[in-house]
Parts: sequence; structure tokens; C-alpha cells
Amino acid sequence: MTIDDPRPADTHLWWQRQEAGEPTPWSALEVTFLPPGATPADLLDTSYLTAEDRANPEIMANVEAIAQTAALIEWASVEPDRAVGYWRGPAGTPPAQAPVVTFDSEGQFHLAGATSVTELYAHELEEMLLGEDDDVLAERGLLDEDGDIDDDALRAELTRIVRDAGFDGEVRSIYDWTRPEVEIGPEDFHAERASGRG
Repeated sequence: MTIDDPRPADTHLWWQRQEAGEPTPWSALEVTFLPPGATPADLLDTSYLTAEDRANPEIMANVEAIAQTAALIEWASVEPDRAVGYWRGPAGTPPAQAPVVTFDSEGQFHLAGATSVTELYAHELEEMLLGEDDDVLAERGLLDEDGDIDDDALRAELTRIVRDAGFDGEVRSIYDWTRPEVEIGPEDFHAERASGRG
């Protein structure tokens, strides 16, 4: 059965691999890919609100603003304290052209400079690799002759990891990321609605 998935090909690839019980490079990051059209239900859950919270107009304005902002995102994946998706915004940008957005357990939205969820998670994996002990890094060929991180070798290792799993796109360094230009970002959209300006 063919599933209609409007999201970029890499998200569809990782979700399909997960559904087939195959490993993805992101297992150590506790990433779960969502099916097309799904939402990060746990992060958007409001059952924790008390009666006092629900009587507070500011809290409820923020809750509604989060829901309105989340509705403009095509979701890709969840982690224990964060969700990742594509900011379609009020203009309804197609997910394949939309910038990557994150939403955390503090209720904050952020546009990422990554061009894909693969690039975003490759950076997270890079941070995890950099936390390894020097012997492990040396064994993986990630140190230069002076015992420092070899950036080229690290980039090649990350590229190898994702390509071995079926991804054929580029994985850039975070230093090459730039904040995408959008008419209104999720941070501002959320803030405007929470304050009653939207």
C-alpha cells in the first residue's frame, strides 16, 4: 500500500525504515518518526493544567497560541523533550520547501538552520560523537595527528552513517547553517497570538 506523504523524502525514508523495524542512524538519540499527518500528542497535551491554570487568561492564551502555531507545522518526529517538523506557516508552504522547526517541552518554537531533519539529527549525532573518549575517537579515525578532532574525517563519518542507511543528500556542518527567511516565523506567530496581537 502506498502512503501519501507530503514531507521531504528523508523524513519519509526514516519513517519507513522505522515502520519496517529497520534501524535508523538516530536510535541513540531516541528519535521516533511520526506517520504523515500525526502530531506530537504528548508535547501538546494540556491535561496537566489545573483548574487554577484554566482560570488564568494569560495561561490559556498561551495554550491556544501553542495550538494555533502547532497546527501550521507538518510534523516529522519526536524525542523525549522535543518535536521536529516543517514550518508551513500561515502561507501554507509545502512541507518539501518549508524550513525545519523545533518545539520543546517548555512550549518554545524555533526555526532551525538545518535544511532537513537528517541534517538536524546529524548535528545531534556529531555532538554525541564529540562526547566520546579520545581512544574511541582515535579508533574511529576522527582525530588528526595532533590528537584534535579532524573535521573532514568527522563530516565523512556522518555522511557515511546516513548514506549507509539510504540517505543520499548532503550533511553540512552547523557552521554552514543559516536561519531561513520567512514572512513570519513560529516564534513570532506564537508570541503574537499569546499576547492577543495576532
